[in-house]
Amino acid sequence: MPDTPASVADVDAAWLSEVLGPDVTVSDVSVSPMPGMSFLGELAQVQATHDAGAGVPSSFVLKLPSTDPGSRQVGELLGIWWRETQFYAELADEVGIAVPRCYFNGSDREADRYALLLGDLAPAEKGDQVTGATRDQAERTTDALAALHAKWWNVARPTFPDWMPGIDQSPGAPMLLAAIEGAQPAFRSRWGDVVAPRTLDWLANGLGRLGEELTAMAQGELTLAHADVHLNNLFFGTGADATVWLIDWQTAMRTHGVTDLTFFLCTNLSVDDRQQMEGDLLERYRLGLAERGVTLDASDLQRLHRVSVFWWMAMLSNNLATIEPADAAGRALFEAIITRCFAAGVDLNIGELAG
Repeated sequence: MPDTPASVADVDAAWLSEVLGPDVTVSDVSVSPMPGMSFLGELAQVQATHDAGAGVPSSFVLKLPSTDPGSRQVGELLGIWWRETQFYAELADEVGIAVPRCYFNGSDREADRYALLLGDLAPAEKGDQVTGATRDQAERTTDALAALHAKWWNVARPTFPDWMPGIDQSPGAPMLLAAIEGAQPAFRSRWGDVVAPRTLDWLANGLGRLGEELTAMAQGELTLAHADVHLNNLFFGTGADATVWLIDWQTAMRTHGVTDLTFFLCTNLSVDDRQQMEGDLLERYRLGLAERGVTLDASDLQRLHRVSVFWWMAMLSNNLATIEPADAAGRALFEAIITRCFAAGVDLNIGELAG
């Protein structure tokens, strides 16, 4: 197996020839970093000139761990790079939703070195997360999540691999909740001016109650969730191609499926659009599950949606307390995510849930 690259500088024609196999000779490689495209990773587009013809692509995406100290801290806490390499090794071919083809999957846990070489999804298109999802994108994403979750709904727990944590992060839940609590001063300093002050108080005072809710959720019906469903991780087929691809499986976990849908609704729709579409999309998801044999009571869906909003408020306060936006566009993206999620918390009266 070819060596796992430590940086984009390790990707050259010889390395890519080895990756693509003995029948492919790569004569030239161009590697272009893609800054601002990933919070916790370094992405680069790899363009290759080779002799294999149309059967082998000439465009790929290289994915490496982030070199930003704050992002590295979050990634190491959550074990995300190991998790994604395991996803592509064990689950990608049967996950139940379209994912990029993986051409190279390298990991060295002792050296903390990981790399993925994935197929380029062009001409599929992404949305604009700062602008917000269109209704069509929101409906297609909701349908794709229903299909993904229904396939793995309430499967026997041993079926889930050991590397995939649960929503309660057991046995690491106390450590995670302690990290969230410890991140609150930094989050308040960096982002406190863009959210309602009472939402910060809910986080300061309600993490114990959140831990109880997550433990209860983890004892219920679980499924395979992506846990980072946003427009930068979604690609939409165009024209007659209705495919929805979901990339970036670093945070794959066992949880209730609504946690995925909640994150999408509360961070990828403008506040006005979410308020208008939220009920319709939740019901669309419930009916999509029902079409695939999964029964979810509407009142249970609403309750779990509220718990999930609180969960995402807590996770965002932890993750974005230390990650430094790369530029003004990154700052605008983070601000949109935070303000939308915390506004959903206000609309759903998460203070009542926080106790």
